[in-house]
Amino acid sequence: MSVTQITAMDIPLRPKLPTFQLRASGMAQMLYRARRCPPPRSLPPKGILKRIFSDRPPSTRPTDTRPTGSASQTSQGRPILHIPESQKMDYALHWQLLPFNAASGKPRLYFDIRYAAEYATHVRDGQGHFNIPRRELEKLATKKGLPDMTFCAWDLPIFDIEVHRPDGVRVCDVFERMYENHQLVLTRTEKALHRDRVERAQPFYEERIRHERALNPAYVDLGMRRIDLLEGKTVFIGCQWRHPCQEYPDGSWTLLFLPPPRHASSSAPEQASRCRALIDTGYVQQAGSYTQAAAPPYRGRSASPTTSAP
Repeated sequence: MSVTQITAMDIPLRPKLPTFQLRASGMAQMLYRARRCPPPRSLPPKGILKRIFSDRPPSTRPTDTRPTGSASQTSQGRPILHIPESQKMDYALHWQLLPFNAASGKPRLYFDIRYAAEYATHVRDGQGHFNIPRRELEKLATKKGLPDMTFCAWDLPIFDIEVHRPDGVRVCDVFERMYENHQLVLTRTEKALHRDRVERAQPFYEERIRHERALNPAYVDLGMRRIDLLEGKTVFIGCQWRHPCQEYPDGSWTLLFLPPPRHASSSAPEQASRCRALIDTGYVQQAGSYTQAAAPPYRGRSASPTTSAP
């Protein structure tokens, strides 16, 4: 039987004929249709800025606990906030959430997420570290306050960070949630889904444990945490706009991190791991509150009128 005499009934779904035997163009097209895999199901888009008006009643207390089920693995199906071009400036991030810009005259932010958010400082060249005035921490994270915001880390996009506050998310809320999120211990499911990242992070996890036990011999390890997956990059340097991609069709605000200075880890006082114990026992910080727990490598001085943030 020649190639041109083959009927559709004689063609298997996955033919093993070499391609040089497919002489007839009509038969080749039929084989292509038979072998072609069904198109992948399109995933619902993920949104970084969540919808302005929440379905939650205003009196409902927002929760900061880890999402249940698969929500901690993927964030599919979130509503996207479509902002008209004329209103985009209303949702611009506060300068403390953006990369340092020397031309702005603002101080540099130093926030190492190994330590609680209260230890974030402002840095001015030649003047050292200064405590951030409370009024600066309570500024809205966006020019026009949003009750719900979602961020993702450039080096750790597998976990989104959700921040909720009915009266508008503040800078301190973002800092606190950023710290709390990265202190979460990885679940078995998360380890299984991201096995490659876990294997790469093993040396950084072991180094963190050595550091914790050097500061506090009574430290009890509960396992690898999300911060270990950052592979040593723990200093927040701001958010950067990420252009639309397959995962975030409308673009996203992405958290950027760098490794801390070499001398930072050696000067931390001995109570540095107490804040992790608070989270491990089920304590969750409420928006706007701080724990007197972890100590940073730098303790800032109180800002004077000439050194406070403008």
